[in-house]
Amino acid sequence: MDADNYLMRDIVQASVDVSGQGQGQKAPAWLYFSMLVAAIGGGWTAVAIAILPALGTGASVWLLLFFVAPFSEEALKPLGVYFIFLRWPHVVLSRIQIALLAAAGGLTFAFVESWLYLDAYPDEGNDFVVFRFTAPIAMHVVSSFVLGLGLTPNIFGQLWRGPVPASTRQAYFSAVGIHAAYNITVLLLAIVGARELVEQTGR
Repeated sequence: MDADNYLMRDIVQASVDVSGQGQGQKAPAWLYFSMLVAAIGGGWTAVAIAILPALGTGASVWLLLFFVAPFSEEALKPLGVYFIFLRWPHVVLSRIQIALLAAAGGLTFAFVESWLYLDAYPDEGNDFVVFRFTAPIAMHVVSSFVLGLGLTPNIFGQLWRGPVPASTRQAYFSAVGIHAAYNITVLLLAIVGARELVEQTGR
């Protein structure tokens, strides 16, 4: 039995909502709110794991993180979604709902990350503030949404049974690609800006 058949079987078995009211019933509103809170909390937790330990480290560590971040952060931002899968495995969620929950975690991650950057570089000016709360936030939300499209409630069971499903791998590497393309673009723009500054000042 392949991964898609396992998924269909698990979805059928998971058709009873958390209140036990029967097959096909919707979960109560409070549960959807709890899942949203969990997704947001996962974004905070991802920051604590991926960003906070690197604060105050040298430039070489930051350069390493610059290239590693797309792989680690995209896997960590949906921590709240993983928690939802484990805590409420019997609640059926559509791919769009899962993707939106993942995007909520990405949004939280992005806002906290930007706040940390502003705290670390308080004298960068208004342009830096506008940049931090636009481009990187959009990137994190989009990449998390893309990854969420490839996540399924039985992902952990699939990992135990064998390789990660192709749809999940594709979504993950697509999210990593979006993140990496953004990082490379920002790096190139920074290099060009630094070169122009050197030329203008004669250094």
